[in-house]
Amino acid sequence: HADKRFILCKGRLMQATYMDTFDWCDQNKVPITEVKPPMSDMVRFNVYDSEGIIQDARCIGIVTVGTYHIKFKGCKLLVRGDDRDTIPMVILTPDHKLLASKISKVAGKWTSTPQHFWEQPLNNGTVDLRNVETSKRVSMNIPITAMFTQTQYWHWLVEDLPLFSLMSNQPILGQNLNGFELETIQPFQRRWNYRMIEGPAVIDAPEIDIFTYPNDSFGKVNPWVYGTLTSAFITDKTVDETFPKKIYITRDDADCRRVVNEDDVMRVCAAHGVTKITLSDYSFTDKVKLFHNADWIIGPHGAGLVNTMFCRPGTKILEFMTSHWVGNELGFVRFGNQAGVEWNTMICRDDHTRPPRGGKHKNADMVVDIDGLKRMFLYPL
Repeated sequence: HADKRFILCKGRLMQATYMDTFDWCDQNKVPITEVKPPMSDMVRFNVYDSEGIIQDARCIGIVTVGTYHIKFKGCKLLVRGDDRDTIPMVILTPDHKLLASKISKVAGKWTSTPQHFWEQPLNNGTVDLRNVETSKRVSMNIPITAMFTQTQYWHWLVEDLPLFSLMSNQPILGQNLNGFELETIQPFQRRWNYRMIEGPAVIDAPEIDIFTYPNDSFGKVNPWVYGTLTSAFITDKTVDETFPKKIYITRDDADCRRVVNEDDVMRVCAAHGVTKITLSDYSFTDKVKLFHNADWIIGPHGAGLVNTMFCRPGTKILEFMTSHWVGNELGFVRFGNQAGVEWNTMICRDDHTRPPRGGKHKNADMVVDIDGLKRMFLYPL
């Protein structure tokens, strides 16, 4: 079957299966502690067609997931060797179940690479642990907290970083942190207790603590995340009149969701005093200042718009998005709603000169209708 996995350990071939984390805990009477409850909410934004004519004012009801704390005893933490930024990890239970759901978004997507001590061939989906006996063994004599971290800006900021505010002072094991991750972790004062994991490795500890992600699919983020991040990063020093009041967030340094006719877009925007911004040129602290001090923010759908959570109430947002994804991925809009901004989404035409990254419509480059954009500036943005 597609869900079967095999483990070779101490010369014996053992069968293992992936299992839903909560189902395993329920069957084995492992307590699941609710830290933050699930919530119901509404997401509101205006949708304009490519010609800049309003279609409707959307109001979409969502239910966000809760955040839970689980203590695994008698389990192992398997860390795959990886040459990418994100290092997949999975929990191996005493009854040979592999747990990744709700705690890791990459552990179920392993690909076959020689240096890994488990592999997932594409033909039958089995995992091979033939190299587990030669893998590095790390034994901890105290409880640990496992962080199934990711380095993509949205996932780190929204799904990983807030969990540090919930953790105790026991050692936190996760991947190597650099750049904006090190900068953002400072307010939570956990760096001194953070230990980097290099795979492949098998981690033994009397107890492995995990916290489940506060985000479900399509950006349905639990409200507590907004409060945690804004209280950590918006300070008296955030107000800075030297930052531009009208900004355009470019994605010309990205590999998806770029505006193909951005030069034409910028000629229109510049005529209205809008400054072009490449967010990768700024520190995280200055990103917060950029969004907090802006009155207008324009740009294509992308991870940088998560920073709208740092905006002041009344800030005007104009987001460019292809029609395939309007009303589906709501994370950025949701944070904007919590901040009190006015969110406007303008539908753009897909650019078909190259296939979208990963074959996903949401990653398509886009073409902004210039006459439609000019019409948008006639509204009180």
